[in-house]
Amino acid sequence: MVDDAQIATARGPGSGESAAARPNAAIQYLGDAYDAARPKVMGRHSASAGFLKGLVRHAGLDTFYAFTSSRAEFDDFVRRIQSFGAIGREAKWVPPGRLGLLVEAGCLYLAGPGLDESAWERRFGDQRRYSLCGVTHTVSSARVMDALCSLLTAPTQSWDAVVCTSRSVRAAVERLIEGHAAYLAERIGGTARLPIQLPVIPLGVDCASFEPDAVRETRRESLRQRLGLGAEDVAFLFFGRLTFHAKAHPVPMFMAAELAQQALATEPGMAGRRIHLLMVGQAPNEKIERDIRDAGPRYCPSVPLHILDGADPELADAAWSAGDVFISLSDNVQESFGLTPIEAMAAGLPTLVSDWNGYRDTTIDGETGIRIATETPPAPAGFDLALHHGTGAETYDRYIGATSQATAVDVRAAADAIRRLAGSSELRRSLGEAGRRRAQHVYDWRVVIAQYQELWSELAQRRRIDQPIGTTPAPGKAPPLRPDPFDMFCGHATRQLDANNAVRLADSQSLMRLENVLAQSMNTYAGHYFLPVGALRQLVQRIAKGVVPVNNMTQGLTPPERRTLMRTIAWLKKYDIIAF
Repeated sequence: MVDDAQIATARGPGSGESAAARPNAAIQYLGDAYDAARPKVMGRHSASAGFLKGLVRHAGLDTFYAFTSSRAEFDDFVRRIQSFGAIGREAKWVPPGRLGLLVEAGCLYLAGPGLDESAWERRFGDQRRYSLCGVTHTVSSARVMDALCSLLTAPTQSWDAVVCTSRSVRAAVERLIEGHAAYLAERIGGTARLPIQLPVIPLGVDCASFEPDAVRETRRESLRQRLGLGAEDVAFLFFGRLTFHAKAHPVPMFMAAELAQQALATEPGMAGRRIHLLMVGQAPNEKIERDIRDAGPRYCPSVPLHILDGADPELADAAWSAGDVFISLSDNVQESFGLTPIEAMAAGLPTLVSDWNGYRDTTIDGETGIRIATETPPAPAGFDLALHHGTGAETYDRYIGATSQATAVDVRAAADAIRRLAGSSELRRSLGEAGRRRAQHVYDWRVVIAQYQELWSELAQRRRIDQPIGTTPAPGKAPPLRPDPFDMFCGHATRQLDANNAVRLADSQSLMRLENVLAQSMNTYAGHYFLPVGALRQLVQRIAKGVVPVNNMTQGLTPPERRTLMRTIAWLKKYDIIAF
């Protein structure tokens, strides 16, 4: 058990009562999920780190709550929020077993869509105590699909939410859950209904970090000179993971760039203008990077291809300045929002993107950029892909890669858009300026965090008004999917310990045997589920005075204390210290 002394705080002066009244949420903190500086960083890491930084800077909170399994993770949380500017503000640790602090926070925020485990844990008490709020990133993996479908059968409530980062991903989530609900109705009858909220709130961007300044202008000129770009050359920047199976297959982009370069050569005044492709990121392995490098001269021999290391922060920052147009022809179901287009808009770049997933929300065609049509085959063309993915006969990478292979991006339309953007600095300027304004007004973390706080306030209102679904289980009743092992496996044993039993020491050597058993960790490795050593010795000394009925020992104990005692009595019998 965790006592009050273990509730750690990093206390400092707050900003007053108004901040204390702002909607808040405890953060389920796993350091890896919030680390955007880790090797092979993915969008969900950058998004989670950005969310936490935005919460610190824009939520107006005096207190931050971290729900972690260890003190070390809480300490990491404190270090991270202080690096974002939370020095002098309070941080509270919410360890397992101390869910009362979640009541104080009002909501538990999870950096993914899986609410089921937290919902089961909350069920053992007043389910109105606090809300659960998750968020979608990738929704194409089997693990995430299972987590989303479990929302139907877990004890979720109307005051819980899974934030969908785009309209496209919400439609995908709804189709998935509707299909599973239909299966449940067919299997067991009745109507399965998802009670939680599925609001659409986008990911955010720190617009201030992309503001132009003299340093960025210097970096722009330095990188362009290093790459051999002339003053009239136009750099199309792809920023993201360099992988053909899990992000955006590069060949359609290469083909479109080659067609555009050939078309420019025939236009008056454009014969000397060159298109360059800058691909900034990291490949999962050397073979994939080599395949992409080899594809450049094969499909766009007239267009120089520059592959830059996205793990180099200074080089990555310089690339945003060196680029003239952002391009991403995403074709992968793993994508659900896409951070890089809004980062591009914050940097003042026009966006040339596929009409796909969250890009359909972020880029306004003809106003902040250009969207290129995409096409996929109709169902059931993917039946065997889904079946093989679901049974494990096919890996996740091959599942999303095969789906990508059957997703078409209009190469000719992309070529025309590249040609138009390369040929007109005025078009690039107007689209880029409109994109920067849109990023500031819609996607800056200041705006996005306010939407989250509005959601948390709405969920709190629902907790006060809405009726819970289901009843609170009887004390000691375990979740149906994870039953008490001594209930589920009661048929394994000859018999079960009865409270009507009486116990005595096994023989005159019992006290010595106890110390011998306690001396080996192999006998005490699960000691936190049993009486502490001091209390254990006291119990054995009591039994040494004579036969003691188990009922006498359990009198006045709370249910958790009773459970611990019954396990401990069985432990003593296991090592022949007592007898019934």
